[in-house]
Parts: sequence; C-alpha cells; structure tokens
Amino acid sequence: MSSSLLLKHGNMYNKILEIKPALPEKWVVDHSHIYYADDSDLVKLKIESGEKKTLQLQSKIIVVRNYGEEVIAFYSSTGSRIDRNTFSKIEDDDFESMRFQQVSPVRDMLLGRKYVDDDYRGTFLYNIKDSKQVWLSKLPINPIILDDYCFSSNTDKVERIDIETGAIIWTQSISKIGSYYIPFGKATREGEVRRFLGVYKDVLWVELTNGVLLGYDVMNGNLKHELRGCPKYNEDMFIVIENAEKNNTFITKNCLFDKHNGKIILLTAYSSTHGGNPANCYCEVDLNSEKPALTIEPVLTIGEEGFVVQGGASPVFPFDEDYIYTCDFQESKIGLFNRKTKEIEWVHKLDTEKGAIITKMEVVNTNWFVLDYSKKLHVFERSN
Repeated sequence: MSSSLLLKHGNMYNKILEIKPALPEKWVVDHSHIYYADDSDLVKLKIESGEKKTLQLQSKIIVVRNYGEEVIAFYSSTGSRIDRNTFSKIEDDDFESMRFQQVSPVRDMLLGRKYVDDDYRGTFLYNIKDSKQVWLSKLPINPIILDDYCFSSNTDKVERIDIETGAIIWTQSISKIGSYYIPFGKATREGEVRRFLGVYKDVLWVELTNGVLLGYDVMNGNLKHELRGCPKYNEDMFIVIENAEKNNTFITKNCLFDKHNGKIILLTAYSSTHGGNPANCYCEVDLNSEKPALTIEPVLTIGEEGFVVQGGASPVFPFDEDYIYTCDFQESKIGLFNRKTKEIEWVHKLDTEKGAIITKMEVVNTNWFVLDYSKKLHVFERSN
C-alpha cells in the first residue's frame, strides 16, 4: 500500500487514478484529459472517469505535444494535428509531408530538421497557424525558441538566430569559459551547452556542462554575467565536488528557471565531508540583483529522515509560486518543497513494483502526474 509519510498540513494530495501502460515521454496533459501514444494510436483518457478514446494514425508515434486547442502527434516520417475537442485530424498537407525531429512548438512555431528521402536538408521553422515553412537553413545546430528569440548551441558556441530569416545574428565561443577537467581521463574538455534556461530582462541565461551559468545580452551577445565557484556554506553542509579547485565550478544540473520572479533555483542533494547520507540543499540566483550570485542553504524534511532529493531520469522538477514538486526517484517517493519555508513538508511513498523508479513528473492545475519505470502513471489531485 502507498502511504503519506508526513502530513504537516494534512493529506495534501490524494491518488485518483492509476494507468498502465502509459509510455515515457509520449504523453501530455491538460485540465481534464491525458493524451498518450500507444504505438500507432493516440489515446485520449478522461482524468475523472478513466474513459478512453482511441484515434488510429497509421504510423508509429514518436512524440506528442500540446498546442492551443490541438494535440500534435509526430511520427518518424510525418506529423498530424488533432483537435482536442472533436478528437479528429486537422488536414494540413504541407505539415504531414515534413519529417520532424527535435520539435518545439512555441508561439505558433515548430522547429525541426527536414529530410527528403533520408537526405538532411537543414533546420526549419514552420508556422503552424499559417501552415507554412518560414525558413530552412543548415546553419543553426540544436535550435530553441525562447520568448521572441531563437538560439542555437553548436559544439563550442552560443548563437542567436534571426527568428524571421534563420540567419545568425551573433556568435559567442564557450570553448574556454566552459572547459572542465575529467579526472579519470586526465584531460580537459572544451565547453558545451547543457541547457538554455531562459531570457529575463533581455539577458539569455545558459547552463554549461561544467556547471557555469552565463548571462548574455540578447541584443549584441556581450557576456554580462558569469557565475562559477562554490558559494559560502555552513561547515556541516560542506559540498564535495571532485576536482572543484581545478574546475572552479558549482554543479547546477537540473536547475529551474523561474521567469516570473526572476530567479534560477535548484533543489538537490550533495554528500557531506563528514560522511553519512547526502544532505538536501536549496540553491538560488536572484536575477534582479545588479550582480547575481549563487546562494545555498540546508533543507529540512519534517518528520522524515529517509528522503533524498534526486530526480534520476526526470531532468527537471515541476514548480509553481509555492512549491517545487520533487522526488526521491530510487525510493519511489514524491515530496513537496515549500519555497517560502525552505522545508520538504509532505512526502508520499508510491505503490510501485520492485525497482520501478520514478522517470517523469508533471503538474497541471491541481493534478500531479508521476510515471514510474514499469510504465505505470500515478495521478494525484490536490486535496484543498
């Protein structure tokens, strides 16, 4: 049986639905339904009743995305648009003739890679609303749209792309600034982008693989901020980073971008120099500061000693104004971190098969969706 391990404010979430199978990275949710791919079928499942509808799309689905009043299903060779209300296909001949990869529907746009008979033709931007290709170019590598901007990360570069034409506006090298030392290989690797975090007050924030956070002026590409090095910490919360002195970095993997409040936040666990279990930590960068800096403070788990913040295969924790929705993926536990009190105030043990670790989480309105490795989807509803 699953159980709530600590209840500071009562039973904050109640389990309302359990689905098996659901497919990792192939489902999306809205306020009333879950959509997921089952081979060549798209399934629409009503959260309240569990009622299912199936739409056959004749080809194996590789990814599903939400877009306004539509759900978009992509195949290995074509794409389809589905009206969420009628659950029927929207005809778009040009759309279906394209081969999509690395798609990101933002502001009525899709980014992807175009192939013709397996021959790569370049990266394209496609306007879903107008049903037309905006541009096709071989220049952008790994492009992404953030707000009204398009960026690209080459092996050792950060680039801004003109969203109207696909041309490169500016380029900045991260080869040296992002370099890091590999102890077991006794070698230094050049810098690479781990993730584009977001744009805040005309500054693009980028997370590099060596843990450095960079802030670029979106207009001219000038480097405005460089955050590296361990912040000040309590002696009992000492952080162990292998070869930290050589790398001079602070590991920021899985950090979250809170655009509304202008913060970069991170909830994680690090090992103590005194041994024992890893300690949970909360890290924050205030982007409203003239000189943003990284701060760290310990996290208290109320009444429960066995919860270690670790996302595992779930790369980013959902969050809102009040909470970060976290997990101890190896122990199949989920937890609520209160952003104001800096406490994990509610923990719940999932009813899972042995070894079925947590692989994905998503929160929509009052519902919390948790997928485990056995492809079981646990759906929770907020109590109050």
